[in-house]
Amino acid sequence: MAWTLYRVTWRLESPLHSGFAKLGNIQRTRLYVTGRMLWGALTARLTRDQNGNDYTVVGNAIKECLAFSYGYLCLTEDGDQPLLPEYTAEGLQYKLGAQMPANSLTEREVQRLCLSSYASTALDYANNTAVDGSLHEVEFISPRVLCEEKKLNVKAGQPLYLTALIAEAESAQTNSAVKDWKSSLERLEMGGERTYGFGKLRLRQLSDPISSSALSTAWFGSGFIPDNDQPVIKLQKGAAVTAHTAADHRSISFGQIEPFVGRATTDKAEFGKNVEYSGVYWLPGSILNESADCQICEYGLWTHCA
Repeated sequence: MAWTLYRVTWRLESPLHSGFAKLGNIQRTRLYVTGRMLWGALTARLTRDQNGNDYTVVGNAIKECLAFSYGYLCLTEDGDQPLLPEYTAEGLQYKLGAQMPANSLTEREVQRLCLSSYASTALDYANNTAVDGSLHEVEFISPRVLCEEKKLNVKAGQPLYLTALIAEAESAQTNSAVKDWKSSLERLEMGGERTYGFGKLRLRQLSDPISSSALSTAWFGSGFIPDNDQPVIKLQKGAAVTAHTAADHRSISFGQIEPFVGRATTDKAEFGKNVEYSGVYWLPGSILNESADCQICEYGLWTHCA
């Protein structure tokens, strides 16, 4: 099967909460968007655009016909220089595209650049008080840069963008459930707190199919191999993975691991009721100690190619 690769860039039009973990009463956010979030957002938008309500059929069609990268923040509309995580001896840093370490930021510097939060609580109207135990704080990625960053020549108030890569299988154009996926990229909503207006994205750029001559560096600086049942990413020794990668991957020895867990909705009346556990994975930014090929699985997760 042959795959065609596209690069997509959206502008953040509202705060974005990419759920990570809870710390006390703080709901933390990741500084990137997982492939699962992209899949869920596109499934919801495409199903509604077709005036349907069978999210399962559309979601399964997308799993079969499309493969996702993770979505990374970038400072320009062209998406050429995303902020990519990379674990170093000094801790987690974010490099600007393929440039490292000249234009890299520490995790704290990136948080200062784009991370904020809000606190809220439920109200007990009968007693005119807050409901006990309901106070919580939600971190979010701001749609605009929050402060100046001289290293990157960034000024406060600049818009923030999100860029990702989407691979399309040959079968997509003959599958009625998914063939119009490009038009549904125009206005996605993703992440948490959407009932409060979070997670609104506006499409700014959908590239032409990336040419075969550019595929050797097309996947955030790594190679993309399109002629397989599932797309394969070719990484060099010392490269950082850009998606959650199976913990049994024998070419990775430096980084962090976590269980990858998400919630699924199979009944519209039971939103997020089902918990799905995918396994234990190396986090994006973990480093390979030798060259390796990684296969993209559903939700953009990576596994080792035998």
